[in-house]
Amino acid sequence: MFVLVAQLLVQDPLYDEHLSEPADPVSVDELVRDLRGSDEPDALYAARELKAQARSYNRTLARGKPGSIRVQEARQALAQIEERASGPCIEFLEDSRLAAPCAGLLAELGLVEALPALRSAAALEDTSCRNRRAIDRAIGHLEEE
Repeated sequence: MFVLVAQLLVQDPLYDEHLSEPADPVSVDELVRDLRGSDEPDALYAARELKAQARSYNRTLARGKPGSIRVQEARQALAQIEERASGPCIEFLEDSRLAAPCAGLLAELGLVEALPALRSAAALEDTSCRNRRAIDRAIGHLEEE
């Protein structure tokens, strides 16, 4: 029985296609568009993905050889994320669904200019414990810089 199921999976063209090609990376512009959109799951995914990309680029900067192409590309990508995503993330700090990933993104970008917005979001009474922890972590990270 197991062999039959395995053969069907191997012969399935959708299964083969799924395994053969990696997913295309999503551009920063598409993620920012999703972040500003009305679809909550897409907005949350976009905020988390932007944060993950910023963390990856920061890691490349920290570990890469100075002057290498990878380091230059990471710097350029971080500048692009900062330019396009920092404004919407500052706006969404008061949104309960996006406050935590946006606070993390602002901390990854090292935006000290976002400290007043982070402090005001932390002072809101309706901020959940999860979001307050993420905002406090971002404030602590930015104050260290």
